[in-house]
Amino acid sequence: MTTTENQIEKDFIAKLEQLKYTYRSDIRDRDALEKNFREKKFKLSTKSI
Repeated sequence: MTTTENQIEKDFIAKLEQLKYTYRSDIRDRDALEKNFREKKFKLSTKSI
């Protein structure tokens, strides 16, 4: 039995979800990942202590 790359990715995502990671279907490429990172970093850096 051969496992396809697509199935490996689905299994990996399922494992991460079991570990309480959230799947973000809107992050599909590096630009989206970097944009999300900048937004989260900005939000954390402007939070009051």
